[in-house]
Amino acid sequence: YIKTCASIKQMHQTLKVLPYVREQHAGQVRKGREAVPYVYHPLLMACHAMALNLDDDRLVSAVLLHDVCEDCGITPDELPVDEEIKEAVRLVTKKDSPYTEDEKEQYYSEIAKNPIALMVKLLDRCCNVSGMAAGFSREKLVNYINETEQWFYPMLQQAKTDLEAALSDHSGNLTDEEKDALQSQIDQIDKALTAIENAETVRETIEALPDTITKQEGDAIDAAKEAYCALTGREKILVGETARTKLDRAVRILEKLLYPVEEDDYYWSWSESQKKAEEKQNPSTGA
Repeated sequence: YIKTCASIKQMHQTLKVLPYVREQHAGQVRKGREAVPYVYHPLLMACHAMALNLDDDRLVSAVLLHDVCEDCGITPDELPVDEEIKEAVRLVTKKDSPYTEDEKEQYYSEIAKNPIALMVKLLDRCCNVSGMAAGFSREKLVNYINETEQWFYPMLQQAKTDLEAALSDHSGNLTDEEKDALQSQIDQIDKALTAIENAETVRETIEALPDTITKQEGDAIDAAKEAYCALTGREKILVGETARTKLDRAVRILEKLLYPVEEDDYYWSWSESQKKAEEKQNPSTGA
């Protein structure tokens, strides 16, 4: 999918980076019991970016490369891309030792000044939040959520404010192309904020469902299902597999409680029909 889209849109750096990223992350796996190949993470992030229409060649290239320096012993200067992408990757790359609060503030403030690094960090956080239950301890889950609330939303809002101020204050000195570029960055942040807020609201609704399902939870499950179905295809991606699986399970159990059938009878469940609808909305996310 990424290669096809990149070819169509002539995203030359993305096409160059794809095999490089696979090579650098070869043999690495994500945290969790299932030992998912690590390269799936940057590939999924790139799919998220394209699903949100954030298909800038520099951004997608930086997304694919964002963990290479941190995890593969590569320096930004060694990356096979232009200087703008190298700088974005350098900004999002974390050091090995723990950060003090002052260092965290400096880290995030520098990212907020760079539109590419900002969107890479946002996509990375969305991807990790949507699947963090699979590989995070409870303590890390809580810390991760707190860090997201403390740094990410203010960072995005500040970046949007700074870009709007730049567009307003320097409008007379900017070319039409520069104005369009600034407005495009503002629009991208707006889209991202809206998609994240919508997806997070639905994710919280789903996570509030109990693990033990009875008929009494019917209204809550119906409300969660309705909220999920109202999302755009892009927002559904951001809800994450963990929440979708929980909703799917709740719907299936409720169906069986409300409409009991013989074990060997086949019925078309909501989850199956929903999956078919999403496949039509979103092309395959394979690379």
